[in-house]
Amino acid sequence: MKKLSLLIIILLSFKAVYPFNIYSSGSIPENLRKNANAVIRKDHVRFELISTKETTTKVHYIVTVLNSSANHLAAFNEHYSSYVDISSFEGALYDANGKQIRKVRKKDLSDLSAVQESNLMDDYRVKAFDFYHRSYPYTVEFIYEKKNKMSFFFPQWYSVPGEKISTQDSKFEFLTPDNYKFRYKAFNYDKEPAVTKEKNKNLYTWQVNNQEAVIRKPLSPGFNELIPMVIFAPTDFQIDNYTGNMASWNDFGKFIYSLNKGRDELPENTKSKVNQLISGVNDPYEKIRILYEFMQQNTRYISIQLGIGGWQPHTAEFVTQKGYGDCKALTNYMHSLLKHAGIKSNYSLIKAGDGAYNLNVDFPSNQFNHAILAVPVENDTVWLECTSQILPAGYLGGHTDNRPALLIHENGGTLVKTKTYGKEDNLQVRVIEGEIDNNGTLKLKAKNYYTGLQQDNYHSMINALSRDKVKEILNHNFNLVTYDVNEFKYDEVKGLIPQINENLDLNVYKYATITGKRMFVQPNVLTRGGTKFDPDPDRKEDFILNFEYRDIDSVRIKIPEGYEVEYKPDDVTLKTEFSNYSSSLKIIDNEIFYTRKIEVAAGRFPGEKFKSLADFHEAVFKADRERVVLRKIE
Repeated sequence: MKKLSLLIIILLSFKAVYPFNIYSSGSIPENLRKNANAVIRKDHVRFELISTKETTTKVHYIVTVLNSSANHLAAFNEHYSSYVDISSFEGALYDANGKQIRKVRKKDLSDLSAVQESNLMDDYRVKAFDFYHRSYPYTVEFIYEKKNKMSFFFPQWYSVPGEKISTQDSKFEFLTPDNYKFRYKAFNYDKEPAVTKEKNKNLYTWQVNNQEAVIRKPLSPGFNELIPMVIFAPTDFQIDNYTGNMASWNDFGKFIYSLNKGRDELPENTKSKVNQLISGVNDPYEKIRILYEFMQQNTRYISIQLGIGGWQPHTAEFVTQKGYGDCKALTNYMHSLLKHAGIKSNYSLIKAGDGAYNLNVDFPSNQFNHAILAVPVENDTVWLECTSQILPAGYLGGHTDNRPALLIHENGGTLVKTKTYGKEDNLQVRVIEGEIDNNGTLKLKAKNYYTGLQQDNYHSMINALSRDKVKEILNHNFNLVTYDVNEFKYDEVKGLIPQINENLDLNVYKYATITGKRMFVQPNVLTRGGTKFDPDPDRKEDFILNFEYRDIDSVRIKIPEGYEVEYKPDDVTLKTEFSNYSSSLKIIDNEIFYTRKIEVAAGRFPGEKFKSLADFHEAVFKADRERVVLRKIE
């Protein structure tokens, strides 16, 4: 009788928390289904800081997958290493009505290597499981615990994990000793965390219910500006026997400096080589270039991530002997070469990746994934990407440009900004001369050049691919219906703002449309704007343009004899605070002369101005596709 009463109490308690079958898709509120590929039914995380040497994370996760776009949310993938142990796990699969189909335990998990292709060796592995269920909707539940033997990283809490996902119940609990001060920063969460006592510890709780799915709009800010979320970071922390503090960027820099200290000593034969290379060279930049190219020619990027090596660079002597290293080791090695040459440089941490410009500068924490080198030279800084064997000295490219970096020095760390490439740096200039025959085929020769960020893709292509592969790409690269690439040539001009020169010889078949007595010719051959946006006049979110550039086209096309002009497009001039555009056309004798110029600015703009941006792109799209109409003379 007592057992029956206890069971009734447990069932009533569960119903008090969830007055529905949490595993049944039929109990999902309609507002959470809207725009959603999946609904997170329950996402409860309890993070406990036991000491600076140990933390635990307990997770109870239930998700209902509504369609195939969200199958990844129903797969379990958790990394572990010498620092992280997945101590317990259980999972279950439920059908649309909430009936359990299958249950799994820790022994059912796959144990996979997480070594990436560029890694020679690391101790990161993955525990993984996937039910591979594809009858929609279905629900998956995972309950697991992780133990961590350090306190360098604290988890982040997202009320929803991504776009087109809604959340019914999300809760994050942080249990910490009473005398420990951790730090947090909340986004779109205007309440203070609930604080309760649990024995001699403080329990902080953040919770969100019924968070509807978010659809990111074009050029939107980071996801953290669109949903409730909280990020966390330690003050005092520990990895192995290394301790540090992260309360300020300067304190964090002191820790990184301590990891690197004494690891920049070169072997004597390398010192002699440095002396030989820079003998008689007085210009500081020329010395930097010579030693950077020496490093590129004698090392390659290979990652080794074992234990503390995930954060501490291998010594300069190790890189000298092995001829390889990861970003930390190669940056430290380049620093060592410059140090022996009497040139000061600073090991620097950065968040790398195309478009990865966002860093919470007011929240000191380990937000970085890469190391580069800063070399101060006479009112400027030369930035060196030490993992590349092909970049020119002093050029970063879109992988690390225009973003904060933590510059490490003997007194700690200072947040600075890497080079920003403006529209004067990011050029695309095309000079095209062509001739159309009586069948409408355009034979053209183009002499083009690209600089700064606009040369990045070309630089990668010509340095990484064979000539046959480059031609294959060129055969699909242009917005032309049918064409042949007869000849192509690329020349690279290295420098702080590198340049790629391109020569093309193309035959474009049926470029001109011939209908009866008329011939229709598009004077804009290779550079047509293709971006169109919904005007979205009710938009509230800001939009961000990250990339400044300037395109200039000059086109000269000879047309067949015996035609006269029936229609010529008007010149177009468009001016906005985001961009400027102009195109003009004239026809002299039997030649079309066309010029086009567009300049695009970077910046953050309020949502109400998005319609103006959309109108601009619509006008450019139309202007770029205007055609000259020629009529055959009787």
